[in-house]
Amino acid sequence: MSKAAGAQLRQPQAWRFMAVVSVVLIIITIIIVITIWLAVQPKQLIYSIEHSSINGYNYTSGGRLNATFHCLLRSKNPNKRVSFYFDKIDVRATYYDKELFVGGKVDPFYQPVRNVTDLEVDVAANGTVVAGSKAAEDLRMERASGNAKLEVKINGKIRMKIGVFKVRRTVRARCGPYDVPFSESMGFKRTTCDTEIYY
Repeated sequence: MSKAAGAQLRQPQAWRFMAVVSVVLIIITIIIVITIWLAVQPKQLIYSIEHSSINGYNYTSGGRLNATFHCLLRSKNPNKRVSFYFDKIDVRATYYDKELFVGGKVDPFYQPVRNVTDLEVDVAANGTVVAGSKAAEDLRMERASGNAKLEVKINGKIRMKIGVFKVRRTVRARCGPYDVPFSESMGFKRTTCDTEIYY
């Protein structure tokens, strides 16, 4: 057998060997990741609204609303082996059971293990048109009562860090509906949120 023929026979065998090694390495990596995941058993993040207020409230006769809805959002990571990178966090405040809503964003941040992070969130309604006379009447009644009923929804892109591995996930939370006082003197009752991480 010539040298050229022998080389041609060895070449497919080399590629086959490399393919088998690659598959084995992938399987081993998957097993390691699953083993670490099962050993760690990540817990859900815990969100709550610790404080909330309405500032600069002005509802004009033309049906436009100007106001800033402020909330102190608390993010608690109860995990002792899992930390989180929050790459993108969108916050939406909605008048409960109404079409009016305003949105804002939270700056990206990192949350280490067993950490509590407080986030100051301001979402502004600048000249927002209130659709429908019923919504306008509800706003007037809420202003007279001293409280507005608000619901806050959070949607974020995160990376879970487990050891050297980082896994991309989506976190969603729904807070409320809860009463937001127009006056600081009326106080605020802490509100817990329903939180879910989507794998």
